[in-house]
Amino acid sequence: MFRRILVPLDGTKRAEEAIPFARELATSHEAQIFLLHVEPPMASVIDEIAIDNRLEVLADELRAAGVKAHIVTEFGKAAPAIATAADLDKIDVIVLAPEPRGLLEGLRHPSVTASVLARTAAPVLIVPPARTAEPPQMLQFGGAQVIVTLDGSELAEKALPTALRLARHYDRPLLLLRIVPPVRIIAAGPETYPLVRDNYESEVREATDYLAALRGRLERTENVQVQTMFHQGVPAEVILGLAETKPGSILVMSTHGRTGLARLVLGSVTLAVARKSRIPLMIVPTGTAEREKGAPVEAVVEAGAEA
Repeated sequence: MFRRILVPLDGTKRAEEAIPFARELATSHEAQIFLLHVEPPMASVIDEIAIDNRLEVLADELRAAGVKAHIVTEFGKAAPAIATAADLDKIDVIVLAPEPRGLLEGLRHPSVTASVLARTAAPVLIVPPARTAEPPQMLQFGGAQVIVTLDGSELAEKALPTALRLARHYDRPLLLLRIVPPVRIIAAGPETYPLVRDNYESEVREATDYLAALRGRLERTENVQVQTMFHQGVPAEVILGLAETKPGSILVMSTHGRTGLARLVLGSVTLAVARKSRIPLMIVPTGTAEREKGAPVEAVVEAGAEA
């Protein structure tokens, strides 16, 4: 499934937390790992030599574990260089362990993750900060699931093929999650509440009918066990709360759905989950069509950062 895996490294311990996840994917799929270092402009020669030496050590450790490992060097800014390497090496998945960013910082500066997703069609696996010294065991714990979040849109369903491949390969259930956000009442009054109630009940019926129909279709056409879950609440909070109860699971989301503007790379829900999830998050880009229509990459990235 993932034959060519890219792991960008910058010399920090946090970035190296992506390697065990990449190694687990590579071992399961007999894949190759490409360790990428992006040398920034005006980089310190001493620092770069230290990073190059560290990459050699990491590559040797992977090879000793039976994984084919290669070292790749690019120059310039991180996100464009990562996207270039992904394109040149025909990468199937990028594994990132980004530094945690505060909300205000994220609003001021587009994150590397959002910038990469604006420039590549490869899925990006976001690795959560390590909680223990034990190596990760993705989708190996009892009760672990492949959780795909859906909102009824075709864009959100772009995540399904990747989620299905993971579920089949690891022989884990696919959990279809649909969330109906709380109703926002703009105008109050006796005549308002029946309208709000009827609208909310209609959304609930539509959501549950959608899940049932999609589950039936997938069970007929795909060789996986399919489960469904319906929740009411703030989407990001529901997803993060569910992730806490599903150790060893993986979340799969598209970059944007109907709840955000079509030009957003990372909608507000995906962005919040990417920053705080305690389990791995696979983000499947869907912005290729917008880029092909001529939207500047910088505008798409900035929109995603401001979500």
